[in-house]
Parts: sequence; C-alpha cells; structure tokens
Amino acid sequence: MNPDWLTALKKVVKKKPIVLFRFSEGEWESLRNSKRGTNTFTFTRTHESLYDVRPNTACLLTGNECGQGADMHFGLLESRGAVTTLETRLKITTAQPIVPFSETQILGLVTDNRLKGILRRHLESKETVVRLSSAVSVHLIERLAKTPSNRRILRAVVANLKSPGTYSSNIGLQKDAVALSLKAFKLPAGAMANSLDVADDQETALAEYGIHEDAVIEHDARVIPGFTLSESYLTGRAVFRKDSEILEVITANKRPLENALGIDLIYLNAIKQNIVMVQYKMLEPSRTAKQTDWLHRSDKQLEKEICKKKFAE
Repeated sequence: MNPDWLTALKKVVKKKPIVLFRFSEGEWESLRNSKRGTNTFTFTRTHESLYDVRPNTACLLTGNECGQGADMHFGLLESRGAVTTLETRLKITTAQPIVPFSETQILGLVTDNRLKGILRRHLESKETVVRLSSAVSVHLIERLAKTPSNRRILRAVVANLKSPGTYSSNIGLQKDAVALSLKAFKLPAGAMANSLDVADDQETALAEYGIHEDAVIEHDARVIPGFTLSESYLTGRAVFRKDSEILEVITANKRPLENALGIDLIYLNAIKQNIVMVQYKMLEPSRTAKQTDWLHRSDKQLEKEICKKKFAE
C-alpha cells in the first residue's frame, strides 16, 4: 500500500502533470550562489512557453554544474505572474536535489515501454519548459519514491501544496498553522528551518521541514566545547580561548574560500599552528521499526567540492 503522502502526490500530478524546467549552465550556477540557492528562487520564461503551466504544480529542475555534469532537483511551482510584455515570472519553492541526476537517467527509471517512448519524445524537445503527460508523471513519482533519499523531498512538496480550506486530521491542522505562521513572517512556504527538534516517532507536520545546512555551520562556528568565545566578527571569524590556547574559526561557507577550497569551516589553532578544514554534508534519517540510521549519499556537488580541494593541494 502507498503511504498517504505518496497517494496524495500521485493524485496531484495526475491532474497537474509534472513540468520540466531546463536551465543553462550560467543560470544554474547563478541560482546555486543566490541567497536561498536552488531551494527557493524566481526566474522568467516567455508567456508562450508556459501555455497550460499552472501554479501548485510539481516540477523537475535540471541544469549543469560548471562542467561537473547534470544536476536535477524536484520542487514546487508556487506562483506565476506576468512581469513584462513577453515574460512571466515563476517562483519555485521546496526544491532539493534528487536521484537520479540527469534526464537520461530519469528516462532509465521508466519500466513501462509505452511510457518510456512517451517520455523519450518529451525529452527530445529542445524547449526550456517541457510538460510531461499525466501517465508519465504518475509513473515517475512511483519510481522516484523507490529511492529512500527522494522520499523526504517528495513529501516536502506534498506538505507545501496549497490545501483546501477543510482539514480532517491533526496533521492537516498543523500544516495549516505552520503555513500561516510562515506567511505572517513573510517567509516562503518552502523555507528551511534554522533548527529542528523532532523525535523519531513523533507525528508532526514539522517533520516535513528540512534544516538548512548553513544554520549548522554557523552554530558550530561559535560553539566549541571547552573553549570560551572571546571575539566574533561579522566577516565570519570567531576567536576562542582556553587558558593559553587560542582557536580561530573561519566560516568559509558561501564565501570565496569555499569557492576556492570546497570547504565550509576552517579551524586554526594559533598556538600549535595547525589547520583543520571541514566540509559539511547533511545526513538524512533512514528509519526502520527498530532503529534509525543516518545516511549521506554522494552527489555531484560533493564531487565538485572534492575536485576543488585536490586542486588547492
């Protein structure tokens, strides 16, 4: 049996099929370096290319990561509106990387020969906006959900779909309350949490929300067991002291040092004159009836960061 969230998502894409948005290498790189990265962003496409593309639609986003290969995300088209005579502004939320990474690999997911032929014809289009069929969309959701790391991402899109005005469960009410609080503070529906404290067995709407890696980095940059924070700078540098020892921590995340070295934090022991460079990767829970394992699956971004570090050495 399908879990409720998967059944709900399949119903959504049957009515509003998945839309594939393609981005050039320059566009994708600019989005990755923007304030919210590829999680929440806006972009434009021509009115003509968006015929029958409606808000509240699940979407696939694909781009190339500066020569490192294809990169694919799954997200939600939250809104659209005309901004010029020729162009429409689109807003994407809750977009996160999925497996597989490329259009070719997505085609390989399809097990039904008839649907594979339909999807192949879709992908042969050179357009930057491609509308998939209802049948292909439902099949793709089923196949993507087979990969454990994709499930949280698919569930997040379901959680942020605009719901009807009536609710039949406590979870539904919680989702509405969380969405209302985000709106009140002018935060996007797909906003990532700065911190999240949810028990493994706790049934709560908050379980659908991810925690932003940046929040973990900033926390660890200012909390060192056994040391006292004596100075902190807006430039991303903090100084800790313990007796005669001095430890400097530099946050390289989303700054030129990360672009050069592929790391997020630099720990400099000023007394011993040694350096520790740290690259953060968020773990995802893989739960069974008896235990929870925390897993990380390598992606194209990690490969890119490793290449930067090797180059720097």
